[in-house]
Amino acid sequence: MKGFAATQGIISSLKGRNFRYLMFADILDGVAEQMEFVVLAWFVLTQTDSPFLVGVYGALRYGGTLFSPFYGIIADRYNRKKILLLVRSGFVFLAIYLLFLSLSDRLVIWQVFVITGIFGCVRGFDGVMRDTILPDLLVNSATLSNAVGLNRMARDATQMIGPIVAGLMLSKVGTSETYVVIIVIYISAVLILNLLNPKLQGTIDSTKSVLGDISLTIKYINRQKAVLSILLICILVNVTAFPTNQGLLPVFARDVLGTGSAGLGILLAMFSTGALLGSIVVALSSKLKNPGKYFIFGTLAWHFAIFLLSQSKSFGLSIPLLLAAGVAQSLTMVILTIMLLRVVVPELRGRVLGIRHLAVYGLLIGILISGAMADTWDAPVALLVNSLTGIVVVVLMQVSGLLRQLFALR
Repeated sequence: MKGFAATQGIISSLKGRNFRYLMFADILDGVAEQMEFVVLAWFVLTQTDSPFLVGVYGALRYGGTLFSPFYGIIADRYNRKKILLLVRSGFVFLAIYLLFLSLSDRLVIWQVFVITGIFGCVRGFDGVMRDTILPDLLVNSATLSNAVGLNRMARDATQMIGPIVAGLMLSKVGTSETYVVIIVIYISAVLILNLLNPKLQGTIDSTKSVLGDISLTIKYINRQKAVLSILLICILVNVTAFPTNQGLLPVFARDVLGTGSAGLGILLAMFSTGALLGSIVVALSSKLKNPGKYFIFGTLAWHFAIFLLSQSKSFGLSIPLLLAAGVAQSLTMVILTIMLLRVVVPELRGRVLGIRHLAVYGLLIGILISGAMADTWDAPVALLVNSLTGIVVVVLMQVSGLLRQLFALR
């Protein structure tokens, strides 16, 4: 009976048709995105032999987060389903153009960077819209924690599947054939997304200036100290923790572990397997109590796992370390989203989440810094510096009292 109850708990959000459609569309979109990341990161590395340029590629994927506050305003003003469909269709057209360049043997590094920069803008918009529309799709708001955990669990599963499929296809059939599969998956995700029928959300006054909206949001965040603390930690992990799997791992896999694209796919999949396990834990905790405590624990554990990885020289040892890093990452980021959706008032949800996604711009900075360190010294040094910086900053925030409000959240 306990096993049955646990199963019912973890799938409680799936009772709603709209949430099922969103999750299935996200699964397909995530698989295609992760396949595309492996294909293009490996292309840049093999064409340039430069860890720094791999870092530039990784950073460009997140450049669009600079505009996240504006995305949040749009999410609060207009029809979220229509905007999400438009954004996801953009992925299809970008992938088709890359396939055309590959088939005609005209794909070069500068084109990859330009297209990736455009992709980054579209992906940033997608992230804000996806988080903002989620509560509009739930039958019961009490299932919010389960829905966030389950949706993240699905995305984590795609990060496990996508890299393996891409790595194997690259080694067996090549870039163009892999891109055909990516395009088919992207199109399927758009078709499923079109089935959504979300609740009508309230909209903000469209006559208010954009700068006025942003100013109002910043004042709200400054008054809500718990929200401010969450966003500061979000910036930190994007600068110091996310560059591990979003930029440094291809270099670490090749130069330290001596493996190829298939090995890189396995390493990325192990990280994502850990993230999947962490998401399952949160999805089972439908009434998560004291989330701030688990949020800080996850942040510290994530950085400690990266510290241990920086000392690894073995492919076999790196697998459990990446698994642990994935678990900690998932605990941190899923609980972060749950806390924001619980605390922020609905009429400001899109705008605050826009600011939250702006914190992802820290990843662009972190990847560039990490790539420069790997170029100057090596990937293990970059991992070591990032991990120690993250741990020290969290400890200093706690000593200064900045995290006090987080521990008061229920």
